[in-house]
Amino acid sequence: MATLEPSQPPNSTLQPWIKIQVGTFTNWLNVQLEQAQMEKVEASELGNAFSTGVNLLKTLEVLMERPMHRKYKTKPRLRVQQVDNLNIALECIEKEGITLVNIGAVDLCDGNLKLVLGLIWTLIYHFQLLRALQAHSTETGSAKSAKDALLQWLQSKSPKKKSVIIILTGKMEPL
Repeated sequence: MATLEPSQPPNSTLQPWIKIQVGTFTNWLNVQLEQAQMEKVEASELGNAFSTGVNLLKTLEVLMERPMHRKYKTKPRLRVQQVDNLNIALECIEKEGITLVNIGAVDLCDGNLKLVLGLIWTLIYHFQLLRALQAHSTETGSAKSAKDALLQWLQSKSPKKKSVIIILTGKMEPL
């Protein structure tokens, strides 16, 4: 069972936005795992999805489109093997230039849902959103950063352009 912060309710009574995030991130993760020919994860078990490190390593291999730089245990039985797998994955993430704050191998092994959600968001942002936005910026030559490209895309899709700017920047004036 995924561990939560003491102030957080158990999975069955999570706040609605957390349930939506868990469902969305589970779906995203399952797409990656399917590409790696791995078993899907249930939303109720998302906190434990990376506990052995294997799912995280396989997800990274799919996202990076290459195998891991180090060998790892594909069927870790001991906690020390699971933590080692997670350390290999976190090292790989660091080598990709991704900064993780307060997410460690033991936290993931213990199934800390809050940190698993943070890690998945970081992977989505870095490997999919950021790359797509940077590619779009390069093609159009209009945005200088991924944030600018995201703002431009949202503005092009939103009939209320000022509301998009306020939500993302907290400022009323356009960037």
